[in-house]
Order: sequence, then C-alpha cells, then structure tokens
Amino acid sequence: MSPEGGKRAQPTTSRLQLFFLVALAVLPGSLPQTVSTSEEVPRLDVFEVFGLLPSNKQLQVPFDPPFNTKDIDLQDFVCKLDHSMEYFSVIINARSPGVLSKLDLDGKPVLSRANLTRSRLAAGARMVFDIGVTDQTTRRFTLVVERRKGSSLELLGLRPVTAIGHNFTAPFRSGELQDHFEAEQSFYEDTFVLEYDFADGGQEIQCRIDDHETIGPDAPTRGQMALHPYRYVTSLEQLGRLREEPFFNLNSPGAGPTCRCKLPIDTWRRIDVGLRIRAADQVSRRDIRITLTRKGCAPDTFYHQGACLEHCPTFFYPQSFNWRCGKCNRHCEFCEHWHHCLRCERNTTMYRYELRGEGTCEQVRVHAYKVYYDLAQYLAAGCVALVALYAFVCAACVCRRALQKEGGGGANGGSGGGAGGRRRVLGGGYGGSVDEERQPLTAAMSRNGSGRASIGAGGLLRGHGGPAE
Repeated sequence: MSPEGGKRAQPTTSRLQLFFLVALAVLPGSLPQTVSTSEEVPRLDVFEVFGLLPSNKQLQVPFDPPFNTKDIDLQDFVCKLDHSMEYFSVIINARSPGVLSKLDLDGKPVLSRANLTRSRLAAGARMVFDIGVTDQTTRRFTLVVERRKGSSLELLGLRPVTAIGHNFTAPFRSGELQDHFEAEQSFYEDTFVLEYDFADGGQEIQCRIDDHETIGPDAPTRGQMALHPYRYVTSLEQLGRLREEPFFNLNSPGAGPTCRCKLPIDTWRRIDVGLRIRAADQVSRRDIRITLTRKGCAPDTFYHQGACLEHCPTFFYPQSFNWRCGKCNRHCEFCEHWHHCLRCERNTTMYRYELRGEGTCEQVRVHAYKVYYDLAQYLAAGCVALVALYAFVCAACVCRRALQKEGGGGANGGSGGGAGGRRRVLGGGYGGSVDEERQPLTAAMSRNGSGRASIGAGGLLRGHGGPAE
C-alpha cells in the first residue's frame, strides 16, 4: 500500500472509534451496569402486628409511619394497640438471602418465635423490639408497641359523606378537640351520612338528633306548630329513623373501628346532630355538635325524587311549609298529612286494611290459610265447570242419536209403501205409470172434481158422480 493510502486510512479509523464511543454513550444498556446499592441493603419481607379483640378476633394494627418493603429509609416504627387489645402477636421475616441476626425484646434476646405470639401488654404499657437483618451488612429496625390507656376522647376521622364537597365548612383535624362543625347537605340526598373513626376500640360513641327546625320563606310559626302538632312535621323525618352501622375500616386514618351514622333530613330544614363520646375507661366524656342545613325547591313546586314538581303523586301529599311531597303513613293511599289518612290501600288475599279513628291504617291478617281457602274455591269452581261441560256434551250426543233413529225409520216405511203400490199396480194388470201411484191422495181428489174418491180393484181412483179416467 502506498504511503498516501495509509495516511487516508487513519482518519477513517479514528471516525469509527468516535462513532463506537457515541453509540455506547447513547445506548447505556449495552454497557455493563453495576448493581444498585439499594439492592444490597438488608430488608424485611414481612413486618406485621395483630391485636386480639375480646371476641377472639385478630385484626392487623397499622404502623406509624406505614411499613413499606421498598422504602429503605424507614427503620423506626410505632404501633398503638387499642385498649381492648390485651394480647398481640408479631410476625417478622427477612427477605432472602438476608437473615434475622438479632431480635431483642426490651433489651433481652427472644429465644423462640413462639414468644412473639399472644404477648400480653397492660394498659398504658409499651414493648420495644430491636431487630437486626444481615446480608453482607447488618441493618437495624426498631418497633415500639403501645397499648392505649383508655382515656382518649379524640376521633381519628370525621367525614360528612353526603355534604356538599364531602367536608365541613371548617376542616376537621384529629389532633384538635373541636366541639362544633357546620355542613350543608346535598340537594339530592334525603339521608345524611356521617362517618367517624374511633381513636380507641374501647370508646363508646352515640349519634343522636339534638334539635331540628324548618327554615325557608314559608316556615311555620310556633303558634301554627302548637295548634297543628302533626301538620307541620315532615313525614320523612317522622317515618324514617336514625341508624348506626359499625364496621372495621382498614382505609381509615387509624385503620381501625369506624361507625357510619345515617339519619333522614328533609328539604328546607336545619338539624343539630350530636356525638357523645365516652372513653374506654368509662370516666371521661366529650360532646361534638354538628349543624346541618339543607335547601329545597322554589315556592309552588314540590320536591320529589330529585325533581321539583307542580303536583304530588299517589301515596304522597303536598307539604307547603317546606315544599316537599310528603309520604303518607303506612298502608295509606290518600292522606291530608302523614298522621291523617283519608283512604287506605286496597285489600289483598292475605291482608285487609282498616282506617282507624286517629287517621291511620291498620293491617289485619285475614287468615293464616286464606290463600289455600281461595285456591280451593277456584279449584272447586273449575271442577263444577268441567262437570257441566261434560253433561252438556253427553246430552247433545244422546239427542243426536235419537234423531238419527227417527229419520231412519220413516225412510224405510216410505220405501216399503212404494213397493207395495207397485206390486198392486202390477197385480191389477194396469199399465199406469209409477208416478201416479206416488202422487198424494189430495191431488187425485182435486183432479176428480169431487170431495169423495174410491179406489178400484186395479188401484185407480174413481170419483162418485164423475166419469172414470
């Protein structure tokens, strides 16, 4: 190769090297990557605490802060048991290939995992677990388990579920002992739902209605309410009832017991809802008041099933003081108001409805076996109809056979008489036609012109006083 060719090849080689280096920089996956340091950190795979309730049911108690296997920065945790959880169990497992190299309880080593099951903890006491996980390096974790004393009066959560914005006008904070909250009910919801989370499973919380009043432009006066104690009371709130539904909510801030309070609220109404909290020690108490308001339809229109109507349907009556279609009382079809029925429902097979003097309808059971009695009547009527139809068909068949027999006998007699006539004609030697023999006697008499006629020996008709034919 000439020196000139060698000189020209050098830039080409340097360009290829530069291109290769750029490709490696752009494609980091082609280069060998080092293992992240986070993968080398020892971890816990399972880290849980279960509290035992008096009903012998185990519930998982959350940590503060929450435990996450992917988070390598959290090492210290606190777990607070309810006052009702006297016993608890701890489950600890290291992520492979790491192993538990240290497990101490209050500074003393735990010799067996069986010692972590059904550990007893007094009210207000605590236990400290010191845990070590080793995988080339050692990482330490700390867990503090506390049992509440039973004197807590706070709520971990308080949520007006059906209020506008699902919140109070002033936000609720679990750490503050606020005593009064305000909220506005949704226009389309007839039931107010309030959820509250217990700070201690031993707390007792009672939900009740402390006060209520009608608001709006046509609210009744005190004199009207005293004169008509039932007319100016909403049927929704009278016929409805307050319900409390306790359940265990793992999505609550405390991941513990929660209760849902449901109570009816009508349009253009204001209600004061009270929560009476009693601590688990049965000594400390606290009251929370929630003022709830709800607006309604414009005047001359009545709220019914989410719409404002001009007239109310059957089983409802117009409530002009809060512009609502109020529901009549039970088993009432037409009413003046919820406590004064005008006409009850129609009777059924099993029940009949009677209008009482106080304006209510009473459901009366007709008979325990009335349905079977009515069924037997229908079956008997069907059997009678079938028997009558069978008798009618039998009578029709008998009449038909009798008519067939009478018609057959007359035909046979006529044919016999004709044959005898023909024999008489042949025996007499008369050569007349057979049609003349078949003619009736009255016709022959009319041809003779006389009212009397005789039959000769040859079978011919002869009239007295007239020539022979």
